[in-house]
Amino acid sequence: MGGEDRTSHDRNFKNLILDYPGPALELFAAEEAAGRLEGDRYAALSEEESVRYREEYLASSPRKEEIMGMFLKAAEEGRKEGRKEGVQQGEALILERLMRKRFGDLSPQVEERLARARKEELELWADRVLDARTLEEVFGE
Repeated sequence: MGGEDRTSHDRNFKNLILDYPGPALELFAAEEAAGRLEGDRYAALSEEESVRYREEYLASSPRKEEIMGMFLKAAEEGRKEGRKEGVQQGEALILERLMRKRFGDLSPQVEERLARARKEELELWADRVLDARTLEEVFGE
């Protein structure tokens, strides 16, 4: 691989790792194993070849620590984002439950609004739900 190709490969590899840590190594492992691209498609490897290549590629790569560090960082960021989304979904579910208890059945529009709400909105509505006389008061309308 020439210098310019290597730079492009490394940049693509890093971006894919950060965005899609699981499939990234597999994708580039197939490219490296094949030694070429076929149009816009990477050469296909069997599952066994892919696993063996990934193990050999990482074991022999001088960048093993860097690659593993990027995977670990991306995985941790993914876990943090997942926890954050989980907490927000939990807040929306609790608020929905409180609203149902206080105001009865909720319309599909209200359910959708809760599902799409930002964290700040959920917190504001949660503060209002206990004192509001209507759903409109909860939403500040």
